[in-house]
Amino acid sequence: MASKRQQERSFYEKLQSVLFLGRWAFRAEIEIPPGHIKKGLKVPDMAIYMRTFSHGGYTIEYESRKAGSAHFNSVVSKSASSVRFEVRDDNQGTIENFLHELKDSVINKDGTVNLPPEYLFKIKLYRPTSSGEERLAHEWNVSAEEVGSLDSDHSSVNEFLSFEVAFKKYRS
Repeated sequence: MASKRQQERSFYEKLQSVLFLGRWAFRAEIEIPPGHIKKGLKVPDMAIYMRTFSHGGYTIEYESRKAGSAHFNSVVSKSASSVRFEVRDDNQGTIENFLHELKDSVINKDGTVNLPPEYLFKIKLYRPTSSGEERLAHEWNVSAEEVGSLDSDHSSVNEFLSFEVAFKKYRS
């Protein structure tokens, strides 16, 4: 027999599929590694659904050098891009509070910055397929970059709170 928590999670998953009818079709999973500075930080026990997401490719920077009358361009670096998406949240702000905890793991209250192994975490992005299943579309090691303003629309009783969030990829 399924535990009460499993039943609640199953009910929540069914609720998601009925109320949003595919508008929130993408799903993200966040994994906190053992070496993370927020050792007690727990990922919320609810699925993180997204309406939209975007992730940049890359930017290659060049340096121009002059030799006689010719210019030669040589690669200097390739920059890491961001992963951005709009998430929905419950009325208690579970996802928002969790993301603020992640932000606090990057920069301490005294202004010092932690080392990457202390604040990096993994995001996995799942896309729906035509058969109704999910497939892993992307996986990145990231850090918290931005939590946007919270938008709420109570014109419909079925609407949840939503906001944009951005993560910086660790490497390009």
